Amino acid sequence: MPDNHNSDSDYGRVVVFAVGDSCGGGSREPGSDGDDALGSHLLNDLRTELGTLPDWVTAIEAGELQLEHMLELRDCSLALFLGTDRAAPVAVALREIPVPDGAPGMDAQQSDAAEGLTPVDLLRTMNSLARHGAAPSAFALTLRGGAPGSRASPSATGRESLRAALPLLRDLVQAPGAGSWRRRCDACESPARAVRGSRAAPDPPG
Repeated sequence: MPDNHNSDSDYGRVVVFAVGDSCGGGSREPGSDGDDALGSHLLNDLRTELGTLPDWVTAIEAGELQLEHMLELRDCSLALFLGTDRAAPVAVALREIPVPDGAPGMDAQQSDAAEGLTPVDLLRTMNSLARHGAAPSAFALTLRGGAPGSRASPSATGRESLRAALPLLRDLVQAPGAGSWRRRCDACESPARAVRGSRAAPDPPG
């Protein structure tokens, strides 16, 4: 369990979602871009640095969020969504994901199956279904990606974001707590689009 001297309280399981094309084992989608998998790359970098993830961390790599991911959020204390935003103003941004209490669930049959769900969709739907329990406190860690391409590895912009994000992610998983994570958040834009979807931004040469 987390060291109580470093976390807010005796926190339980922490779920970390890396949303986007996986950079791990398995085939990549044709035409996919290495920057689409920045969240997955970041998880791999963390595993390399720590040797193994802390026992209280469950890591999930997903090309897109689906309703069944609610099952992973049951009985967890915190959720963290890693993803790419090509239009992000900074290399790395941490934000809490606000989910109004009692908000109606999203109709899965009307969701955009081609793009999957946003973290807000997933958490809001979980809150609307009592049998799954209340959604945990959730945060989005967004990495700035470069312009779209067909490269297998991250762009120069993506690599810069990964270097900046690794120490932050390490601190978050080693000292989990909603209060301490809130203190690390920046006062930036709403995270509603922070993990799904991206707009092209110029990538520096090299």
